[in-house]
Amino acid sequence: MGNMKELKKEQQVILWGCGDGGQYAFENLKNRFNIVAFGDNSIQKVGTEYMGKPILSSTQVINEYKDAIVLNTVMSKPHEEIKKELRQKGIENEIYHYTDFLKVNSVEDRRNECADFHIDNMEKYFQGAEAQKSLDIFWSDKSPFKQLFDKLDVTSVVELACGRGRHVPQYMNKANVIILVDILQKNIDFCKDRFQGIDKIRYYTNSGCDLREIENNSVTAIFSYDAMVHFESIDVYHYLQETYRILEPGGMALYHHSNNDKDYKATFLSGECGRNYMSMGLFSHFADRAGLKVVDQVKYKWTDSLTDGITLLKKE
Repeated sequence: MGNMKELKKEQQVILWGCGDGGQYAFENLKNRFNIVAFGDNSIQKVGTEYMGKPILSSTQVINEYKDAIVLNTVMSKPHEEIKKELRQKGIENEIYHYTDFLKVNSVEDRRNECADFHIDNMEKYFQGAEAQKSLDIFWSDKSPFKQLFDKLDVTSVVELACGRGRHVPQYMNKANVIILVDILQKNIDFCKDRFQGIDKIRYYTNSGCDLREIENNSVTAIFSYDAMVHFESIDVYHYLQETYRILEPGGMALYHHSNNDKDYKATFLSGECGRNYMSMGLFSHFADRAGLKVVDQVKYKWTDSLTDGITLLKKE
């Protein structure tokens, strides 16, 4: 996908949002564009600096930078919602999403984009993910994740996109063999240190779209939480094909995936809360084409405006 608009080197650019998206946008665009400032709604942030650039209020953008291009970097809301909010504040500048200007042209680029973002920007996420409140989303008795997980036979289980292993203690005593898979060597190294001396755990750094190191018909279960929501849809299909290959007959898979079908152009970086393009129906279609049976499928309200999918699959 090409850039929406070519900018001259001298064109002033303001990045709106001082979160992880803002940092990623700055690092990837600073050598191409004249980024003069950040913009933010936070009273605490306005008047300070971020990444060495001043943080402006909407009023300052209107009064001092009316000719600047505004690039939205906020990840917590859809782009059109942020754009509408800025218009309501009186900002009449041209407004785009910063990903429109990233040099990304393929599924592989998008996959690497997601991985690179996690390497550089997710320290705060991983720390918060270990909090009991975050774990309860998946493991409290009333959680639909837990209720579906309890249907898995985890004798030999694969956790796809394991991150730093926060879920492992929840099922470790039930498993004879655990295979932790992640695209980031940094995460696998962390897990090796965390679970040092536990012989039943194996580790595997993969390509981001296959499970080639795992043998055919060799595991009883595979699951993934809070990760597949970010994957490119074609990679989801590849993983479903691999799921069928590695599961024993009768084995089951549990996947937490995106249900963001509002914008077919959505990516990890542009979708709300990083939700890539996917729907409950498309996921079921992919599963069927991969040879898997949909046993159960639940909608889960991740935020007030965002609903994810949880799907339980079986290899018959």
